[in-house]
Amino acid sequence: VRKRVFRTLFFGLIGALLAVTTSFGLRNWGWLDIQDVRIEAEPPLSAEIFRPWLGDLRGKNLLYLETEAIARELEQEPWVKTVILKKQFPRQLIVKIKSEKAAALLRDKGIMYFIRESGEKISTSSSGPVKNLPLIVLSAGVGSQVWDFPAFLAVAAKIELALSQRISSWQLDRPPFFRCRLADRGLELRFDIQTATDQISGLKRLLTLSSLSGTFIDLTLDNKAVVSHVISN
Repeated sequence: VRKRVFRTLFFGLIGALLAVTTSFGLRNWGWLDIQDVRIEAEPPLSAEIFRPWLGDLRGKNLLYLETEAIARELEQEPWVKTVILKKQFPRQLIVKIKSEKAAALLRDKGIMYFIRESGEKISTSSSGPVKNLPLIVLSAGVGSQVWDFPAFLAVAAKIELALSQRISSWQLDRPPFFRCRLADRGLELRFDIQTATDQISGLKRLLTLSSLSGTFIDLTLDNKAVVSHVISN
């Protein structure tokens, strides 16, 4: 019995020593140190946004890297929806970043931004329209801070739905006024954001008139539409 107990204790001690030695070795041997961090990010985010921070992971031990903690931290960043980190042994870390979706493009003082329904914006390298995203242009002298973008985007969506067509661009004048153009009809429409949804039913009746092509319709007056054959600039 004593021999059996001694043998059990002996081999248990040897096993513990091997585990400690192996763990120490794996943590300190350079063959598991991260050499390459590959970042895959969905637009409007880009890999370059995260490269300065994630680049610090080079040289860290891939086996003991706490990927869940890193993912949680990255998911606190604006526009980041989910993050997945994959260990590619022996020395590569793959980071896949899924972004929140943009509601529109905003052109402000010559700089293009993606904008979310919540009003948050992020700069983009794009210089023109992006497929399936409406373009919002600020008139000269109008700053983006004077507009409530969530409220505007909600109204714009109602107008598009009522007219059963996608409006490719919107022009924001000084609040509360904004404009849009129906390219297929050659029409320019001007709205007051406070009364725009109330004007939709009357606008739909007006649009049944074929003679309206090439006209400007001012819908900023309560329950009235002023039609002009001069398109404003």
